[in-house]
Amino acid sequence: MTPRERRSARIGCGAMLLLTLGLGSVVFLADVRLRAAVAAAVAAGGWWLYAAAARSRSRLARLSLRDPLTGLYNRRYLAQRLAEEASRADRRGGTLALAVVDLDDFKRVNDTRGHLYGDRVLRSFGQAVRAALRRSDVAFRYGGEEFVLLFPDTRAGEAVRVLERLMESVRPTRFSAGVAEYPTEERALAALLHLADMRLAHAKRAGKGRIQA
Repeated sequence: MTPRERRSARIGCGAMLLLTLGLGSVVFLADVRLRAAVAAAVAAGGWWLYAAAARSRSRLARLSLRDPLTGLYNRRYLAQRLAEEASRADRRGGTLALAVVDLDDFKRVNDTRGHLYGDRVLRSFGQAVRAALRRSDVAFRYGGEEFVLLFPDTRAGEAVRVLERLMESVRPTRFSAGVAEYPTEERALAALLHLADMRLAHAKRAGKGRIQA
């Protein structure tokens, strides 16, 4: 359990303890009106603390879906969000473009400039991705220097154009990408991701710094 999670748990337990002890002590007050007032105050305070703990837990849940370095969503959220976007495309009769992106020669960056510099490159790339995508698009750090981008209601060709603009904005950092389209090319989501990954590999073999759709 992380320090934030432990703090949230302590707040929740403290709130329930305060509520229980406070309401229990009310029975020893002789004045009925005073008893009612104290009971109301204790209940309000206890439930306020409980609500604060609930909000804290909700915030922690949202943070658990984010990659702390880049600010993008993390891999654990990808499967859920991909299924949601595919379902939305099915209902609307639309398409969903998926891109797998990998920073070129990133191992050499880490080896020659150090991991702290590599982290700065990843952080800067995450910022550029957020700036380049539309509000409806979703980006994930898939692992290491690899990313997955979802483009709802988008054909593969349009996603390629977004990636080309992203490529221009992050120079001299280079990346390669593979793009696949749902449901036109693949209806199985695992196969869709695999197809985009295979096209990424083809872009790497063709000389890197390329987008293959």
